[in-house]
Parts: sequence; structure tokens; C-alpha cells
Amino acid sequence: MHINIHNWGLPQYLDLLQKHQPFTLGKFGDGELACLFKLHGYSEVDHFGEKNIDGHRYFKALGQAFHESFVNEKEYMKMCDPKWLGPVEQFKHQPLFERYVRQFDIDPSKLRIHTHDWMYGGASRGELGPLKEELEKRNFIIVSEPRKRALNIKYVDFVEVPAVNAWMDKTRIMKEVREMADHYEDAVFGMMSGMPTLAMQDILYPDIGGKATMMSFGSIFDPYLGHPTRILHNHYEVKSI
Repeated sequence: MHINIHNWGLPQYLDLLQKHQPFTLGKFGDGELACLFKLHGYSEVDHFGEKNIDGHRYFKALGQAFHESFVNEKEYMKMCDPKWLGPVEQFKHQPLFERYVRQFDIDPSKLRIHTHDWMYGGASRGELGPLKEELEKRNFIIVSEPRKRALNIKYVDFVEVPAVNAWMDKTRIMKEVREMADHYEDAVFGMMSGMPTLAMQDILYPDIGGKATMMSFGSIFDPYLGHPTRILHNHYEVKSI
């Protein structure tokens, strides 16, 4: 099975922003995949019981929402670590994802998978200044937990997300996002809402994907705020954007 992975860099995303062309950029990692695989009963080992990898409560409905994002492919961009879906056999996600794609007859050619190297590498090396400049020219809205209010990027509004078990508050979060997409012209949503981010983007996409941009930034800015949350954050060369 061949899954094409697009190796875009920052310039391609800046080009879309500069052209004011709405786009959605989701992201999935080991947490989202583990939740998805657990739903279908073929996780390798269930180390987490009723919790996800992030330590938050496991919701079967969240796994189902991830499933819907793949089986009802809307062909927006989704980032991941390319090693997980590539030919490197020692990475556990690759054979399970191939099994998943075959089981549910998903057309690999319709999966718009992009590498996330530009984002994580750029953040760790302090190379995202041009992205900050472009976001600050737009109606940039952060969708995240309260600590992100201190992020050193100018924003016009903020959708507050619970720091724990955000999926339980998804209805209110998505309602506010829809309202702001109507209120702000040419809005760009910086989605940093934990594991539910991709699921909420997928649900929101039919409603606002044609008029607003949704970019998932994951945890890349956490070290800039003094609270690294991932092992990879220990390798950041700089702690500011």
C-alpha cells in the first residue's frame, strides 16, 4: 500500500495565507491513532485503561469521530509524523494504519497527508517568525486552554477550552467557533485544543471550511510559555517565536 505524504514547508502554507485562501490543516499523532485503534479493538497493548495517551479520559465517541474523519474523507490536509505511515517497519503505527485503511476500504489516494516536520522543527529552531507575522495581519483567533492567552502572537479573540477532557465541552467550543467565523471576516483559527482538535475540525469543516482557515498547532508553543508537555520539547533550541 502506498500512502502519499506531501512534504510541504512553511512557504507553501504562507502562500495560502497570503492569498487569503481558506484551508484546513489538521494533525494526528500517536494519541489520536491509539484512540482510533482502541475503538476498533486492535491496539497492540492497552496500557492506559480508560485513559488516552495524554492521560485524559478515554471517550469512545472521540474515537468514533476520528474514524469519521477518515472514512468520510473531506480531503482537507492532515499532518503527521511521516515515519508512522512510511515504509519503516519498526514504527508500530504503520501496519495498524494499513490494516485500518484496508478494513474500511479507504482510498489512500484521497488522504491528503502532510509531514509535520516544518512545524515542529521550525518551532524548536525559532523559525516560525514569518508565520507569526502573517497571522497577525489576519483575524487570528486562538482556540485553546487558558494559558495560551499569554502566547506572544497578537490575536483578536479567544475560544477557551478546558485543559482536561475538552471533548466534554465540544458543543460549546464549536458553537463559539461557528459564531466567530460568522463575525470575523477571513478568520484564521489557531486550534490547540488537545486530542479533540482534529475531531472538532472535521465536524466544523462543512460549515466553515469554505470561509475560514483552521490550523492545528498541537503543542508546539507550550515551551514558549514555560510548560513543556512533550519529550520533544526538551530539544527546543529556542523558547520564543
